[in-house]
Amino acid sequence: MYNSKLNRYSNLPKGWTRRRTKKCKQYFFNEERRETQWNTPEELSQEEGWSISTKNGMQYFFNEITREIQLNNPNVFSPGETKVEKIVSFTNKFLSLPTDLIIMSLETVLTIEPKHGWRTIDNILNSRNFSLITAALVAADKKEVFSLMNTKLYLIVLSSMGYNFRTNRFEKELNEYEWSEYIINSQMTFINECRYTTRVHDLLDLKKDTDYIYSFAATSLLENMIAKLDDDLEIQFLRGELNLPICDNDSVEDILIELYDRYVDNRYVDRNKLKYLDVRKVTNMNNLFTNEIWSRKQIDLKYWDVRNVNTMLNMFSFDAEDEIREIVEPLHNITGIENWNTSKVRNMSKMFRGCLLFNCDISRWNTSRVTDMSSMFENALSFDQPIGGWDTRNVQKMNEMFDNATSFNQPIGLWETGMVDNMSHMFYNATSFNQGLSLWKTGKVTDMKSMFQSAESFNGDISLWDTSNVILTFAMFAGATIFNCNISEWKLQNVINMSYMFEDARDFNQPIGKWKTGNVKYMHSMFSSARSFNHDIGEWDTSRVINMRNMFAYAEKFNKSIEHWITGRVESMKKMFYKALEFNKPIGIWDTRSVNDMSNMFEGATKFNQPIGQWETSMVNDMSHMFDGAINFNQPIGEWNTGMVKDMSYMFANTDSFNQDLSGWQTITTVPDEYGDVDMVRGVFRVENMKGMFKNAKRFNESIGNWNTRSVKDMSNMFDGALNFNQRIKKWNTRNVLNMTEMFKNARHFNKSIADWNVRNVNRNWTNMFRHNQPQLWRLPAVWRPQGLNLWELLPA
Repeated sequence: MYNSKLNRYSNLPKGWTRRRTKKCKQYFFNEERRETQWNTPEELSQEEGWSISTKNGMQYFFNEITREIQLNNPNVFSPGETKVEKIVSFTNKFLSLPTDLIIMSLETVLTIEPKHGWRTIDNILNSRNFSLITAALVAADKKEVFSLMNTKLYLIVLSSMGYNFRTNRFEKELNEYEWSEYIINSQMTFINECRYTTRVHDLLDLKKDTDYIYSFAATSLLENMIAKLDDDLEIQFLRGELNLPICDNDSVEDILIELYDRYVDNRYVDRNKLKYLDVRKVTNMNNLFTNEIWSRKQIDLKYWDVRNVNTMLNMFSFDAEDEIREIVEPLHNITGIENWNTSKVRNMSKMFRGCLLFNCDISRWNTSRVTDMSSMFENALSFDQPIGGWDTRNVQKMNEMFDNATSFNQPIGLWETGMVDNMSHMFYNATSFNQGLSLWKTGKVTDMKSMFQSAESFNGDISLWDTSNVILTFAMFAGATIFNCNISEWKLQNVINMSYMFEDARDFNQPIGKWKTGNVKYMHSMFSSARSFNHDIGEWDTSRVINMRNMFAYAEKFNKSIEHWITGRVESMKKMFYKALEFNKPIGIWDTRSVNDMSNMFEGATKFNQPIGQWETSMVNDMSHMFDGAINFNQPIGEWNTGMVKDMSYMFANTDSFNQDLSGWQTITTVPDEYGDVDMVRGVFRVENMKGMFKNAKRFNESIGNWNTRSVKDMSNMFDGALNFNQRIKKWNTRNVLNMTEMFKNARHFNKSIADWNVRNVNRNWTNMFRHNQPQLWRLPAVWRPQGLNLWELLPA
């Protein structure tokens, strides 16, 4: 029970009281924050915003205002102490923990708030406590994080590792601390290869330091570099003889503008000035070299210290159109950036976009704070470096990252992608890429459209991806010709667009029939040219789909039942089964009331012959080529309402079997006009194009003489090759027809009179109208029989 006598406990921070449980166990309670803890709370009031938090069983301190995290109490230090001194102050207690626990604690800090956790690592690396630094290096997963140290401390660390600045060698007997062999070896390589070029401006400053130790160490490292050079200007620079100014955001841009202007004016351009610039104060390098042509093919930036840069958007990109590329010469390649300290950069979007020859090894870059990598290597045709070790835990945008990076094929399967929400076009036309991505976390991704489009080599395992939040899979695997991963367990209940998803995915054939498609609106071209696909998808919910155009076009093997699909909202079925060679399943009960385009729907579907005579076609305006080449189709469709159709060109062309009664298309139907008024029209009243309608329809010979053809403008090739057709069509209204070229060509049996036709608008466009079918003169319109002319001269045999 709570004991009021313990209400004031003199050593407790403000707001805290000591209490006891019913079993008299002591605990502490904060009334304002409603927090309870067993241990005595420490003072947290000296700095605003700090509070105690716990995650994964570990206590840490979090500042709501600065978003900073620390493992120690941030307020146990005197006001005069620096941040580095604070860390030194708490290390005694912290270091009393087992090493494994220290490492785990640091890893937890990075996990708790990764966006700001690197601030803790940064502080630790500058704490001068070698034991803690070692733990931080391990917690950072062996990444190149020495670049986070200030150069003075780095020289001390090198010395503690046994580096002899006089001999330029690592000597074990000089080792002052038990550094891991991995860390020492990595720094041996770093020094031997002179990778510290980005620290040169610091070293030049330290060379003048009053402390002889720092001056000597800096001079030794600089001379180590000079010994490997033969460029006089570069040697002068490393000896501090050039006296270049320190640049800021404005001045570095002014220098580039000046160099560009000199280039345009055909004046001398000193590119070396650019190479040696001191950019330590620059924070923004957006668009710095975008579309810069003055630097021509290559630029060397190895001495640039970009430690404070936070954004590199479009830094080297070249976005000119192809025709401009033929005139100007873009910045093709960048060198010397391998060892840049990019630890503060947040935006790398479009950084190397269009850098055609760029292939620099930037695998050691620190990308822990980057949030945007979209289009980073887009059109970087030569780039293929091992960047699989990059820290991508904060990246949110990866769309177009490797778009058209045709050489890239490096393992990046261990990237942390848990924050990414956009992967659209990520590997678009990355024709070489084929790496495992099975461990990627995709739970936040909403856009995967065209992600692997034209990635013709990709066939990685992505079966376990979390796609529960994906909205767009448009063209995701289009042109991924060998992709055939089992993605049947994907959760796609939020997807609204699956158009082109497997277009030209020639090898794909997986059981995806259990997908939840209830929100999908667009399925056009989804399986177009998916030549292997033949799995049951009859249970898909298509109730919201409005477009099925080209859905199974060239799906040569598909022949599964989709009879029970709900199609009441579908507006376009154009080319839906175009050259679907095997398809012949019942679809006669489909609701087609909303369809306005059925052109080419069954063109080339050589096996299709299902009853579809009950379809509602009152809204269809285009039936051109609908059954063109459907050689087996011969079903009654005479009850169709064709009152809105304007185009019937080639509708039954090349139908070897079709011979059904279509006279019912003349029946009166009610059709609303554009104002909503009901108009009484006849079946083919609106048709303007009947070109080739029955061309090569070898069996067709049904009565269609009652059709109202007054709107038709083109009847060319209408019965061309219709070998059996011989029906009375004398009463057709042809006053608006402009073209009758080859209308009855090869219609060998046709010999009915068309003498009453009004052909005054046909002019000469009746050329070869009866080729291979010589009619009797009296059966032709009088206008074609002028006085004094031999008709046979006008109608070639």
